[in-house]
Amino acid sequence: MEKKIFKSIFLVALGVLVISTLVFASVLNTYYMDKEVLKVLGVTSYALMLSILQPVSIILVGILIAATVVASNVAKKIVEPINSIDVDNLENNEMYEEIKPLISKIGKQARQLQRQIKDAEQKQVEFNTIMEHMSEGILIIDTKYEVLSYNKAIVDLFTDGIEPSSNSVFAFNKNKKFKKMIKKTFEGKQREKVIEIKERSYMVISNPVYEENRIVGAIIIVMDVTEKEKRDSFRREFTANVSHELKTPLTSISGFAEIMKSGIVKAEDMPEMANSIYEEAARLITLVNDIIKLSALDDENMSYESIDVNLCDLVKEINDRLATVIAKKEIDFNIKVENDELIINSPKQIVSEMLYNLCDNAIKYNKVGGMVQVEIWEDNKYMHIAVKDTGIGIEPEYHDRIFERFYRVDKSHSKEVGGTGLGLSIVKHDVSYLSGNIEVSSKIGEGTCIQVNIPK
Repeated sequence: MEKKIFKSIFLVALGVLVISTLVFASVLNTYYMDKEVLKVLGVTSYALMLSILQPVSIILVGILIAATVVASNVAKKIVEPINSIDVDNLENNEMYEEIKPLISKIGKQARQLQRQIKDAEQKQVEFNTIMEHMSEGILIIDTKYEVLSYNKAIVDLFTDGIEPSSNSVFAFNKNKKFKKMIKKTFEGKQREKVIEIKERSYMVISNPVYEENRIVGAIIIVMDVTEKEKRDSFRREFTANVSHELKTPLTSISGFAEIMKSGIVKAEDMPEMANSIYEEAARLITLVNDIIKLSALDDENMSYESIDVNLCDLVKEINDRLATVIAKKEIDFNIKVENDELIINSPKQIVSEMLYNLCDNAIKYNKVGGMVQVEIWEDNKYMHIAVKDTGIGIEPEYHDRIFERFYRVDKSHSKEVGGTGLGLSIVKHDVSYLSGNIEVSSKIGEGTCIQVNIPK
């Protein structure tokens, strides 16, 4: 701006100088260029012009220099108040009255711009915070498959926490299904697919991004659904097992009932058939009750009241409930405790179910004339309960699987003892509810010990 003002003043001064010179030349030509005058003076017109122009030129140069200096100083003085304006505090500046409305408007726009910048920065911080704390991975890419933005979760999910060396989206994952669905996205189709990678299951959702009806990129969301897929698979397996387990006793009951209905059964055979129907019905009721128990334990919203439970008294109650089975198999049932006042503050129903199933399992899979011993002791952190038997034993590779629903190590023997295959699953849920843990030790042909450790 200072240069423009200087240039304007200088051009005005130069214009005045030129006009003055032209006027001077015109006067000179009018009064001194007459031939009669030149004859009187005894000089030529050229000599006269030269003698006049020399001092005039000096004067013109001097005036030009003076005009330059004056123009520079005037320009500086005009621009100085404008250059000294504090843009951060426009209202506190001394300025020309003529430009105050402009400065005021600029100040208002500056404040508005600062607010907008501050809001944008705040939103960016919030966006980054949300992105970095999401468990779902996010990728934002352009049509050239270049990654524009991503969060930490996608790195953890797809590259085990290692930043990819390339900016290509396929540097995050080279799975063929992943590549195919990304390419389909740029055809304008939303894609959703479960992809298996390194024994993990990922739900990948890819959406195209439009700008004026033109695809300019895509947003990819990745979620680890391994546990969900396992639960779905487990649920399907559980449903199939329940159907099978229910079908077996129902088929027997229906078969016996049909034979009895036909009237071809001898009178002496009726009690035996009625007993078979009764046993199958009892088995069916037991199975349904166990399923109901598991469903209740699976319900995370279920709550139970905790009370002081005497474990020694509780084991004695369970011994009485199992007395018929114990007598039938001639089992030597022992209780070994440090003292008779071992108390745990927990839901009695949960603790009772856990102990009952442990003892029932130890009796069912024991040999005739065998022994079952329940040991209870405590330390500073845990209440320990161990149920030992002298039964068939369990191979080491099956120690974890025995807690799966409907899983039986020896299916033929399980059929003989009439187990539902849900007892130890209930034990696992009970122990989990009590925040405890389970230990299994066993030898084939010698017996099994299942120990439960419950925090005090």
